[in-house]
Amino acid sequence: MFTTISRHFSPLDASIIHGRLMAEGIPAHMLYNHHIWANLWLALALGGIQIVVWHTHQEAAAKVLNKISANEFQLPDSETQEALSPICPKCGSKDSLRHDWLPKLSLLALILSHIVIFPYSRHLYSCKTCKHDWIEKEQRNYQPGTLALSILIVSCLILLIFFSLIALFG
Repeated sequence: MFTTISRHFSPLDASIIHGRLMAEGIPAHMLYNHHIWANLWLALALGGIQIVVWHTHQEAAAKVLNKISANEFQLPDSETQEALSPICPKCGSKDSLRHDWLPKLSLLALILSHIVIFPYSRHLYSCKTCKHDWIEKEQRNYQPGTLALSILIVSCLILLIFFSLIALFG
């Protein structure tokens, strides 16, 4: 028999709790999550997203929920920042600075020419220790032709819209 161990009105919160329970080896299920993702206003009517476990796992699930509420799974900020920082290829330092120029370039291209530049996963970093600049390799495992293919598809769509407007308004 299933027992409800928690209710959440936010699908994201419910997914995080569900994922933590599954990672701890506790088989858990979410009820009404698809309904609430489709229409968030149904959350109150349905009583929120229920996370249920088999009654034999209720005590273990309660312990995990207590650990979550006590923030035992949260990494300290220093460890989080250190884990996310890339290593300088020249001096090996983790003290680096990321330059986000592509979003600014994409916004400028969109404003000036109404062409969207798809996000490409190369990032420019600068080492604060030795002042070395480098470009981090692709992180999303795009195939080399993905960017060219996406630009070709967008160009074809723009041409299709342009020619259909010409046909409509002659």
